Amino acid sequence: MAIWCSKGKTIGRLQALQLKCLLAFKKYTAWKRHSRQVLEHKLARFRKEKRRQVLQAWVKEHLVWKKQNDQEKFEKAVKLEVQNIAASYSKEIETLRKRLEEANRSVERNNLQKVNM
Repeated sequence: MAIWCSKGKTIGRLQALQLKCLLAFKKYTAWKRHSRQVLEHKLARFRKEKRRQVLQAWVKEHLVWKKQNDQEKFEKAVKLEVQNIAASYSKEIETLRKRLEEANRSVERNNLQKVNM
């Protein structure tokens, strides 16, 4: 009987130990799952933050480039407009110069005709 009695205690202790091990394993797996979720969340936030930083840097760089590009386009347009205006006025100046020369010639002819008379 003593064997049976000690065997029952042993089986009881074994079952209690198995239950403790099972509960500890459940806690461990829950903790491991939680740790993995936390790490995944941290990694996702890290990636999102890095993407945001890269995008912000690109946007800043793009804005600087765009501003410079717009400034260059504006300067080219102004230069072209000044050239067009200069070409237009040079044509007018040339035309006026020719008229002045013709007027001076006609005045000289008239003066010569007056002198000859």
